[in-house]
Amino acid sequence: MADSLQFSSSSSLPSSTPHIILLTGATGFLGAFLAIALRKCYSRDYRVACLVRASNTETARSRLLGSLREYELVEGDSLPEGVDAIAGDLVQVRLGLSDSKYRELRESLAAVVASAAHVNTLAAYPELRDDNVIGTLRLLELCAVNQKSLEEAQGSIENVTASSNTSSLHEVPLHFISTLTTCGVSPMGSIAEEDGCYGMDTIRKWGRRGYLVSKWMGENMVKRAGARGLKYTIWRPGTISGSSVSGASNSPAYINRLLCGICQMQAYPEVDGNIDMTPVDWIAKTVARASQKSKFYGKSCMLLSLSLSLSRYIYIPPFSLTHTYTSLYLSDSMT
Repeated sequence: MADSLQFSSSSSLPSSTPHIILLTGATGFLGAFLAIALRKCYSRDYRVACLVRASNTETARSRLLGSLREYELVEGDSLPEGVDAIAGDLVQVRLGLSDSKYRELRESLAAVVASAAHVNTLAAYPELRDDNVIGTLRLLELCAVNQKSLEEAQGSIENVTASSNTSSLHEVPLHFISTLTTCGVSPMGSIAEEDGCYGMDTIRKWGRRGYLVSKWMGENMVKRAGARGLKYTIWRPGTISGSSVSGASNSPAYINRLLCGICQMQAYPEVDGNIDMTPVDWIAKTVARASQKSKFYGKSCMLLSLSLSLSRYIYIPPFSLTHTYTSLYLSDSMT
């Protein structure tokens, strides 16, 4: 898919000054922190435009503001200066925007940070395809210098050809947030293959692991676009833990449920290997800062903290009826 999209522009300068950082997934856990980190890392000349699934701008702003509040990133009733919400839909043609708004966005783009994903490790691939695969295709269409979509190519991406008015479209880098599991790394495992990514044979065997397959598909679409000139970086976070500043975290995440279970049961599982936990704000700052550096283009980067041994770094005191909760003491290596 996307093999006929073109990403290398014949124009040395864009028709307008690129000043928009488009962020998808800003209402999610990592995405909310990325919105703030991108705004802080880029100069005031740039604005972070967050694409939010909504029917109108007011609803989009409300959803975005609600997420930023939930993770203790803002106070009050206003979005941070330099952060905007755009009502749209990632899986729709032209992101659900009108032709004029889509063109205006494209001409103002400085970079795209793709954090949106449907995360469900139990779901089958067909349930995740639209958000995790078609959504990636929509962003590749946006970054391309030829602006025909899959639908305009009569249902076949191979029919997409360069239009005659591509000279005004500049190149736009894509920063794709993936997952460590696409390269055979689990929170308690190690890299499985020398090339750093599962091969097609392995993916076929793991066909029922829909989330892994969908993110693997997204990565490979981005890499194939890179072979055609796209400037890209793939970021693979490990297990994302709460903020190192506020402690705000993604409550439904399995790592949080694991830690809560340890506290409630006064016991922890004896497992071989280490468990990775990386604060969400560390990951967001790393991506935001590195997105400004061309030396990362064409690379896949793993975002990990020092590995933690569950049995070594989590202390569970003896059970006592007087204790209603248990404190967890983490290694100084996490600070």
